[in-house]
Amino acid sequence: MPDLPEAAAGSQLNMRALRQTLALFLGALALAAGLQAQERPVHVAAGAGLLFAGHRSDDFLRTRGFSAYLRLSWRTLPLLLDASIQNVPRNRDIVFVACQPPPATCGSPFLGPTTAVTLAPAIQATRRVPVAAWLFRLGPSVSWFSGRRPGSDPVAAGFRAGISVRNGRAPSGLLISADYFRLFRGGSAPEWFLPVTVGWQF
Repeated sequence: MPDLPEAAAGSQLNMRALRQTLALFLGALALAAGLQAQERPVHVAAGAGLLFAGHRSDDFLRTRGFSAYLRLSWRTLPLLLDASIQNVPRNRDIVFVACQPPPATCGSPFLGPTTAVTLAPAIQATRRVPVAAWLFRLGPSVSWFSGRRPGSDPVAAGFRAGISVRNGRAPSGLLISADYFRLFRGGSAPEWFLPVTVGWQF
């Protein structure tokens, strides 16, 4: 059976991720209101949704979680900056039998949670159609893993490619997005994130 201290630590990390997500949304709303009041040439978007994670050959980790983001984009420049959080909860479906006495070995696989905070600047192109706008973005990313496998690197570089659709002709509106984050972690899981989110561009 998993150790109780490890389970408690996993719960604390999940609560920390939820608090970070709430703070991200509150900050997004406050920033959006401030920018609109001052009429600055910046769009603000915030959203959240389902996260898929690629763990390759690691069958002990979950492959689904949640993600939330705050996005800044410039009205006159094809540039944007994302700050996002990705969280895959601890796998509580795995049950272990008791370890055999020495000389047998008994491993302790990592079950999660996996939590990352990612910054991702990008170049964005816009394709307008009569009832919506398609947004395409590509750029580098850097992720800091506060919840990770012991011994793995806490920071990972990578790149992000994404697509969004925004309803209506106005610069603000409902925003549905999908982004692929490729992570270079030297073989450690996860190797990629795929958040599918619903948000609002202010």
